[in-house]
Amino acid sequence: MNRRPASFASSVGLLLGAIALVLAAVHSAAGPFKKPQPVEKVIAEKALSLYDRAMAMLEDDSDAEPKSSKPPVAPEQNPDQILSGATAGLGALAVALGVAGFTRRENLRACGGAIVLGTAALPWGLALSLVLAIAMVSFARRLGRSSSTRPDGRV
Repeated sequence: MNRRPASFASSVGLLLGAIALVLAAVHSAAGPFKKPQPVEKVIAEKALSLYDRAMAMLEDDSDAEPKSSKPPVAPEQNPDQILSGATAGLGALAVALGVAGFTRRENLRACGGAIVLGTAALPWGLALSLVLAIAMVSFARRLGRSSSTRPDGRV
C-alpha cells in the first residue's frame, strides 16, 4: 500500500504560523509597549562615557583598560524585543515545519499554508531581505544564461 503520511509536521507548522501571525498583528496594532529613551539622552550618555574613558586613558600612562567606576548593569528586558523575537522564532519554526512536511510528502495545502503563515509572521525587514536575495540570485542566474549565447547561435 502506498499511503501518504499523516500531516503532523505541516499541521503543527500551520498552528505555529497562525499563532505567530496573530502575535505579530497584536504587537503592531497595540504599538510599542515600552516607550524608547529619547535619542538626545542616549547620545549624551554615550558621549559622557567616551569622555570619561578618554580622560582615564590620558591620565593613566599604562595601556591597561581603565577601571570602570560603575559595576556593569544587566540590560532590562524590553517586552517589545521579546515579542519580536517570539514572533520571528515561531514564524521560522512554522516555515521549517512546512518544509519538513513537504519533504515527507504530506498534504501540499497544509505545507504551503504553514510556509505562507510563517513567512507572513516574520519581521518585515528580514522577509524583505530574503525576498530581495532570492530575486537577485534568480536575476543573476537568468542573466548568466542569457549572456552565454545569442539567439542566432553565435558566441
